[in-house]
Amino acid sequence: MADPYFFQSLGLTGFRAYLQPKTFDFSKKRCLAIFAPNGSGKSSVIDALEFVLSKDGTLERLGQRAINNQAGPIALAHNLAEEAKIVPTVAIGLISGKDVTNGSRAAGGAKRPIPAVATTLNTCMAVPPIIRGHALRTFVEIHTPEQRYADVANWLQLSPLVEVQKNLRSLRTQIKTAAEDETALQRVDTQLAKETTQAVKIWDTTEVLSHANMLILAPLDPALILTALAALDPAYVELEARAKAEENKIGLAGLRQIRSAAASLWLETTDADSGEAMVSGVIPTFDAAVTTLTTAEDKEAEERDKAAGTVFQALWKAAESLFVEGAPAPDVCPVCITPIADTAAGSAEANRYRPGERLNDEDALDVAALLERHTEYVAKVGCGFSHFQVMMTEHGTQCFRIIRTDGSGTDFSYPHCITQRPPSRKQEVSQAFRRAARFDLYKARDAFFATHGDANGNATCAATGERITRDDAHMDHRPPMTFEVIVTTFLCGRGLSLDSVPLTTGQDDRVSPEVTDQTLSEAFRWYHSSVARLDLVRNTVNLAQASRHRLKDGRVSLASDAV
Repeated sequence: MADPYFFQSLGLTGFRAYLQPKTFDFSKKRCLAIFAPNGSGKSSVIDALEFVLSKDGTLERLGQRAINNQAGPIALAHNLAEEAKIVPTVAIGLISGKDVTNGSRAAGGAKRPIPAVATTLNTCMAVPPIIRGHALRTFVEIHTPEQRYADVANWLQLSPLVEVQKNLRSLRTQIKTAAEDETALQRVDTQLAKETTQAVKIWDTTEVLSHANMLILAPLDPALILTALAALDPAYVELEARAKAEENKIGLAGLRQIRSAAASLWLETTDADSGEAMVSGVIPTFDAAVTTLTTAEDKEAEERDKAAGTVFQALWKAAESLFVEGAPAPDVCPVCITPIADTAAGSAEANRYRPGERLNDEDALDVAALLERHTEYVAKVGCGFSHFQVMMTEHGTQCFRIIRTDGSGTDFSYPHCITQRPPSRKQEVSQAFRRAARFDLYKARDAFFATHGDANGNATCAATGERITRDDAHMDHRPPMTFEVIVTTFLCGRGLSLDSVPLTTGQDDRVSPEVTDQTLSEAFRWYHSSVARLDLVRNTVNLAQASRHRLKDGRVSLASDAV
């Protein structure tokens, strides 16, 4: 470590109060104080030290020279120095160990270069060597504690600490403000009340722990009990481990995606301010469109009634003579001029069903789809239909008869269904997809009987528990994944609307349409076989439940681009 520097001597010649040379010897005493009457030159000694160590060769307290004053560098020399031809000079001597270094600095003239010894001494000092009394008086009497802190930091060349102090003071203020602000606590209480369904309205650690243990953890595992609201609590650690294991096992991420997809269809929330229930998603939008469509359809039906009445009156006037009592039967059809003997109605052998016969399952599905076009569909079906029969009317023609589940029945006119109410797009798409999956349903029914049938070929109906034959059995879609829900989720999952499904009318005299896109048809069959849960039920029970499981207004329904 280098030896420290000490003042050895200070010499003043023609400088301030000292005209004649004066040397002060500091070698005998390292610490000293200067005492003398006013005007004896005490300040000149301090001025000499400041001058010889200053960068510009001047004194800060003298300021700049102005007109008619003796301020600035000119004030460094004694008033009589020029007259006595004495060059104003300050000499300094330093000692470091045994090495003595001397230097001097002229106090007159334009150039007053700093001596090397003063430069060496300045590099060794971390703080200014001169602190004036007026500065100390201001420091003690006027400055605030913060200003005194800044003064000391400047004297010690530690001004960055002032900024640190300011930042700390600002941080303490922010912390105090945040600690006194109850807004964040109110938000926590609001969220807590929401998460606990108003069971815990104000944060209380004991009540929160009790709620979590009794209503959340106990139904999952009574052995899991939180003792503290901390991530290191043994119950929390165990619960976190189980959650990760469950996520890896069942694919919780996939369930979240399904939930998000469902929320995009239907999401019911409660407004935090008003408390009113709000519904959003694709389905409410569809429902509003369906309402608009229903209004338009009702108006259309009204206009059709008017038009149909006019057409029927004209038709009846032309055909009335054929129904007069005793009138001979015509030999040819008055419309298409086809001989009556060559038509299907002209001979009993040409008819597929005779009066009183029951329609088989495949034909019953077609007739059920046809019945939905009827303007009095709800009144006709009543409590639900069991099956269909062919009956003879009082006019000698045949029509379909509905046999309800309570044993009552009524007839309906299929021409009325055709002319008065065309099927909606939703009905057409649903019928087309059902037609695409019909062989899969037949296959499932045959497989069930092959596996669960008894020696007589009978199996148990899932709805009634009775034993039924294969001919009396249907495969019913177990709620909530009814057939219409399957169609809805299939289209939504592929981003398709009803109008984008390519259809054609049924072939081979079938009423139901078909999907013309074979790839789309096969994709639906695959999706149907993946999600459908089928039960074996008696056909009469299945037909009776069909209208109850059909999607109505307010539930999930298919939407059309045209709506």
